[in-house]
Amino acid sequence: MSRNPRQKATVIFPDVMVTMPDVPLADVFKDPRKTTVEKAMHTFRELVAAQATTSYELDPQLDPLTLTVRKIFPQGVSPHQMLPDELTVILQPSTDDCVRIESRIEKMATLEKEKSDAKAKAANKRKAKRAKKKQDMNTEFEEVEDEDVEKRGIKMMNSTLTPNTPSSSQEPFLQFVKNQERINAELRALIAKQDSKMAKQDSKIAKQDSRIAKQDTTNAEQCTVIVELEDRVVRQDAVIVQLEAKVLRQDAIIVELEAKVVRQDGALASLRAELTDKCDSLLALTRRLKPLYLRHLLNLGREEILKSLPYSSWKALCADKSVFDLPNYVFEQLGSVSDRPTLASIKELCYNTNVRNEGDHVAHNANTNEIKEAIMSKAVDSTERARLEEIYQWVFKKPIDTL
Repeated sequence: MSRNPRQKATVIFPDVMVTMPDVPLADVFKDPRKTTVEKAMHTFRELVAAQATTSYELDPQLDPLTLTVRKIFPQGVSPHQMLPDELTVILQPSTDDCVRIESRIEKMATLEKEKSDAKAKAANKRKAKRAKKKQDMNTEFEEVEDEDVEKRGIKMMNSTLTPNTPSSSQEPFLQFVKNQERINAELRALIAKQDSKMAKQDSKIAKQDSRIAKQDTTNAEQCTVIVELEDRVVRQDAVIVQLEAKVLRQDAIIVELEAKVVRQDGALASLRAELTDKCDSLLALTRRLKPLYLRHLLNLGREEILKSLPYSSWKALCADKSVFDLPNYVFEQLGSVSDRPTLASIKELCYNTNVRNEGDHVAHNANTNEIKEAIMSKAVDSTERARLEEIYQWVFKKPIDTL
C-alpha cells in the first residue's frame, strides 16, 4: 500500500502553550492506515518525550508515561479507529514537567534575546569600526596628498628661484611626482578593495538580519496559532462542561422516570392483584350462576309449551296430567308446530332432571362471602343496604365488616 504523505500528527502542550513539530505518520509507522489511534498514542508519547527533552535540554529527561492524552482532534475519533490523514493530539504533562518546560522556555528566550542583542551590538560595532577606518584612511590620504603638494610646490619654487638650473636637475622631481601618483593610485585601490569587502560584510549582516526577522515572524505566527488552539481548547472545554451538565440533568430525569416507573409498576401490580381477585370472584360467580341460567332456560321452554295448550300455568297442567302421561300429551299437542322439539327434549322440560335440580340448589343456596359481596354491591348510603346489613348480623350473629 502506498503511503499518504499528507498523514501527519500535531502535538500540543496546552498549559505551557507549546506546539511540537509535526510528526509525519509515514515515517513512524510502517502502514498508518493499519495502525489504531490507541496504539499510536504510545509511540507519540515516546517521540514527544524525546523531542521535548532534546529541544528544551531537560535533565532528567521527560518520562513518556507522565504524558496524559487530554484531547484528540478531529472530534469523534475512536481509540480503535485507524489513524486519519491529520491528527491533533493535546498531551498534558505533569505539573512538575510543566514547570520545568516553562522554566527552560523562559531561559531559552532570555538567551535568544541576549544573543540577538549581542549580534546587534557586534554589528553596530563593526559598522562603526569600518566607518572610522574608512574615515582614517581618507584623512591619511588627504594629509599625504596635501604634504606631497606642499613639497612639490616648495621644490618648484626653489627651481624657479635658482637661476640657470639645468633641465637634468628636474628629473628627480618628476620621478617623485610619478612615484607619488603611483602611491596615491595604490591607496585608492586599497580603499576601493576595503569598501568592497565592507559592502560584502554589510550584505552578509543584512541577510543574517533578514533571517532573524523571518524567524521572529515565524515565532510570532506560531504563538498566534498556539493562542488560537488554546482558545479553541477553552471553548471545547466549555462545550464539554455544558454537555456534562446536560448529561447530569438527563441522568436526574432518567432517575426520576425510573422511580416513577417503579411506582407505576407497584400500582400496576396492586391493580393486577385486585383485578385477579375480581376475576377469580367473577369466574366463581359465573360458574355458580350457570346452573341458574340453565334452569331459567327450562322455565322459558315450559312457558313456550303453555302457549299451545289450554292451561294458564304449568302447575295446572301437572295437576291435570300424571307425570308419566305428561311428556306424551305435550308431544301430541305440539304436533301442529313446525319446529316441535323431540320427545326426549320435552321429557327434559317435564321432569325434574339434574339440570333443574342444580339450578334450584343455586337459587336457594349461597355462602356468607357471596351474600356479603351482594350486600356490598348496594349503594353505601341506601336504606336498603342498611336493612340488609342488619339482617346479615341477625342471621350470622356477627357484623358484616368482620372476617
